[in-house]
Amino acid sequence: MLLNLHIKNIALIEELSIEFESGLNIITGETGAGKSIIIDALSLAIGERANTEMIRSGSEKAIVEATFEIHKSQIPNLKSLFAENEIELQNEILLRREISTKGSSRCFVNDAQVSVSVLKAIGDELVDLHGQHEHQSLLRSEKHREYLDQFANVENELRIYSEAFLKARKLLSEKKSLEQREVSLKEKLSVLQFQLAEIEKVNPQLGEDDLLEREIRKMQNSEKIFEITTSLYEILYDNENAISVELKLAQKKLDELLKLDESFSETAKEISSAVASVDESANAILGYRNSIEFDEKKIDEMRIRTGEISLLKKKFGGTLEAMLNKKEELEHEISLVENFEKEIGKLSNEFENARIESEKLAKQLSEKRISAAKKLNKSIETSLKELGIVNGVFETRITQREM
Repeated sequence: MLLNLHIKNIALIEELSIEFESGLNIITGETGAGKSIIIDALSLAIGERANTEMIRSGSEKAIVEATFEIHKSQIPNLKSLFAENEIELQNEILLRREISTKGSSRCFVNDAQVSVSVLKAIGDELVDLHGQHEHQSLLRSEKHREYLDQFANVENELRIYSEAFLKARKLLSEKKSLEQREVSLKEKLSVLQFQLAEIEKVNPQLGEDDLLEREIRKMQNSEKIFEITTSLYEILYDNENAISVELKLAQKKLDELLKLDESFSETAKEISSAVASVDESANAILGYRNSIEFDEKKIDEMRIRTGEISLLKKKFGGTLEAMLNKKEELEHEISLVENFEKEIGKLSNEFENARIESEKLAKQLSEKRISAAKKLNKSIETSLKELGIVNGVFETRITQREM
């Protein structure tokens, strides 16, 4: 339903905004009053061909905006159109068309810029302009089945059938694709197996490259680390002037002071806590220092393994994660080659079941369409008689073709 039409700088109209109500809206006026200009403006908004001569004299640009409220029957087709063009579908749709005197034209749907063809496709779903045959959807045969389905109220059945049909078609496509891949994969099976064997021989683990680099750096600097940790331990604990020794002396003095003045109790607690923290830190540093080792053979082994992993990374994606993903891909492809008959057989069975199901649903849908078509024929012929066309005949033909 058209809610609002805003026109700016079209022909004689400088600016005009028209609100429409539900039901029948009639615009009347004498010849030359501008009724056709309103129709022309609406045509522009729904994607009709633009002409710079339509721009009001003295203006550089003409703008038309049309706001629509969509009906539930329009949602399926519009939903597909909007999804294809990555536009958000809302309850209201705003179509905007701008035409400049330079001949350029810009189109927008809900503030998203689109091509004229997309605007026209959406406009075709929203408006029928009778008298403009390109917009008379009743004359377009591709819309006839949609009208019959609306009359038959088979929206749910159509959705279920479409899902079943698409599932069957997807399975058939997967089966054909697998059959085509079988030949090429069998030809390169030896290459796939060789690449997998390369990776499995080294058998790298996720994050191992970073871990090796850290360990090598640590062992290469073991002498410096030992020197620093020894110095730290002495400063904190193992020295007659160590922090721990001095703190403990301070602790004894505070204990003496507390006997004379209890107001130093909090300070005494803080010193006691500091003593415990320093002792704990010193023990941790000592433990770390004692764990340090320098093993030239072990460093060489880690360097060799780092080189092997780096070579695989360069060959299979640049990172350890990419290389491990490649390993999974190789395993999958080799498994496919070795189990092609089983996989193809599985897809064949799934496709056959999906085909049978879609055919059953198609038959049910067709029967409902045929039944509805008879009612539609009778209803229209009755209406024709009421209009004085006594011998009028309306026929709905339903034909089938294999997909």
